[in-house]
Amino acid sequence: MTSHRSEVSRMMMIKHLVNHKQWLGQPEDYSTCMLVTSLSHAYAHMFIFATLMLGGTSVIARHSDKLLEMINEHKVTLAVLYPYHLKMMINSVASHDNKPTSLKAVTTAAAPLAASVAEAFRQKMDVSVYNMWGMTEVTSISTMCLVTSDYKQCCIGKILPFFELKVEDVKTKHMLPPGQSGEFRIRSPMTLLGYVDNPAATAEIKDDDGWIHTGDYGHYDNQGFIYLTDRIKDLIKGLRNTKVLPSELENLLLQHPHVAEAVVVGVYGDDLEELPRAFVVLKPDTPMEPCVLLKFVNDRVPDYKQLSGGVWIVKDIPKNSSSKPLRGLLRDGNITPLKKC
Repeated sequence: MTSHRSEVSRMMMIKHLVNHKQWLGQPEDYSTCMLVTSLSHAYAHMFIFATLMLGGTSVIARHSDKLLEMINEHKVTLAVLYPYHLKMMINSVASHDNKPTSLKAVTTAAAPLAASVAEAFRQKMDVSVYNMWGMTEVTSISTMCLVTSDYKQCCIGKILPFFELKVEDVKTKHMLPPGQSGEFRIRSPMTLLGYVDNPAATAEIKDDDGWIHTGDYGHYDNQGFIYLTDRIKDLIKGLRNTKVLPSELENLLLQHPHVAEAVVVGVYGDDLEELPRAFVVLKPDTPMEPCVLLKFVNDRVPDYKQLSGGVWIVKDIPKNSSSKPLRGLLRDGNITPLKKC
């Protein structure tokens, strides 16, 4: 459940950023906004209202492999995307002839943005990339940064106006200083009132002081830049009660020239400890044995981070409507590997 106060606060925040020239460049950069996001998500909801408030045009697009054609047809200046779409568009641009000329900026959210993907998109498209973070229960994005050549992996920018953020130790609930990782807690007039007819779920995500348990894990630095490293529920409890971040192993796999996609989840071994297992989609016409990828990773990480659950090469990674991997399906083994090691 959300409120009128939440909607007004969100538009006031955007208006403040526009007035101070901190919102996606110049006004013409968002005169025609294309959304390729589920309309039930706060990410899309926010941009529809913001575009209309600023006198622009909203174009609602389906998830498809024809994004470039739609951008050119509607002379889109701002595209609201997921990181998956950036990779799709990089692969779609064959030459300068089909590079979109109207596009000034893109935003990404809902999934981690790899630095290599951001830089490749910037270079190939000559378009500004804004990486964002938010969640439905906050009904807005809460952080934002302009991706530049010195963009750091997993950086989601700085906290936006009308928001407070703190990082808490998961066990002690103590607030952590810069550089130490814990759970992000968010407070804002934009946060949810609660879940409909579910006070228990509301109490679980929102405390009496209005702080939201985001379930996201990361840290901030001395300059106020925030880094999202993983979902707490996705952390793998490895050997000797160590914690393994799936994103670290996924980013390592993506450095291999034959890997197109990679997702790492924890699977239980005989001793009930979680073992990291990688699910990998290969690039077209690049045959690769899974044991080669297993060695590629294991040679570069300490023993407790090694892919002791193996490597499965699959045709596709199952995803939800936001292009987030369905880790539960992978964790349960509900996928047939082409090869495994």
